[in-house]
Amino acid sequence: MKGRSRQRLRKIMFIAGLIVTFTSLVLISASNVSNQKLDFTWETIKTESNTWLVSSNFTEGDKIALALYPASDWYQFMEPAIPDVPFIHKFVFVNITDPHGNEATFEITYVREVGSSSLFVYNVSLPIPNGIGIQVDENLHSRIMGKVMYTGQYIAKVVGGLPPGGSPPLELTLLKEKELIVIEHPYVQYLYPAIVVFFMGIVLSFWSAKTRKRKVLAKRRASIRRYMFGSL
Repeated sequence: MKGRSRQRLRKIMFIAGLIVTFTSLVLISASNVSNQKLDFTWETIKTESNTWLVSSNFTEGDKIALALYPASDWYQFMEPAIPDVPFIHKFVFVNITDPHGNEATFEITYVREVGSSSLFVYNVSLPIPNGIGIQVDENLHSRIMGKVMYTGQYIAKVVGGLPPGGSPPLELTLLKEKELIVIEHPYVQYLYPAIVVFFMGIVLSFWSAKTRKRKVLAKRRASIRRYMFGSL
């Protein structure tokens, strides 16, 4: 009875090892599955330092943005908080001129906390969006951005501030949105565990089969010995 139970247990372990090995192979195969995803990034087209103006050529349909980094002394030329802007603030006006000479004036609100010289963008707006060569995003958030309507040179120029005063911007950068194809492997995290499980399954199956073979060979040898000695 005990021998049969052990034999049955070895069979179960052998089958379990095969199942584990097969499952690990499926996981290893799944870890190689890849998906393509369309993503976007911003490519720097042109940067100017310590100047009021930056310009570059773009193609109709390009989505562009302007990154403006304030001068280090702008924090000295700011107004107290008001109901609409509950921080110490400064309004900066930027003109975007399209290839046909049409201008759009954007208003960037910079704010800072009391006792700090660091400025942050509080709001970006376009008070008069008519007759311009750029289709402005509805939500501008922290920078001027939009899609250009014409092919040619676009000029971004800081034309003033309220209150006035301060050095030219530390940096003006024109950027263009660029498409990227990202290849993702959503199940790659299963690769190493699957390899470990694969070897465990192999070891389990091999050990079960080997143990069974040893016992069969031992029985055969015992039978042969009994036959030989019995015939004598």
